Amino acid sequence: MGNSSDSSNNDKTSCAMLKRLDRHNWSTWKKRFENVITAKGYEEIMNNDWIKVNNKTPEYRKMLAWCMNKLFSAVKEELHPVLLANNSNIYAAMDALANACGEKSILTLCNKLFTMINCTYFPGLSLSQHLNI
Repeated sequence: MGNSSDSSNNDKTSCAMLKRLDRHNWSTWKKRFENVITAKGYEEIMNNDWIKVNNKTPEYRKMLAWCMNKLFSAVKEELHPVLLANNSNIYAAMDALANACGEKSILTLCNKLFTMINCTYFPGLSLSQHLNI
């Protein structure tokens, strides 16, 4: 007889879900995706030096196919064109995704903010002049 406390989804509670990448969650998504690759044992595919040496091997092709399939399923459709332009190299695909999601812009903005917060004030100079000192 059925018990109302029984759950048919008990076997799925331990399965971790990877939230799909959009243009706003790069910093948290990247580490989680890298953990998925590491859990599979494919962490070498994120090393550009390893890719240069092994890009013609069957092992590389197998790893690349698995990682790219996983990547397409973990990225929202709006970013699929970025992946299609870089589908032969996971390292390049991840770099292109970082650019598309504004990682470089955020780093530049944070560096400018740090410079502004830590600059010495000189009366009579504009803010842009202070940042260029």
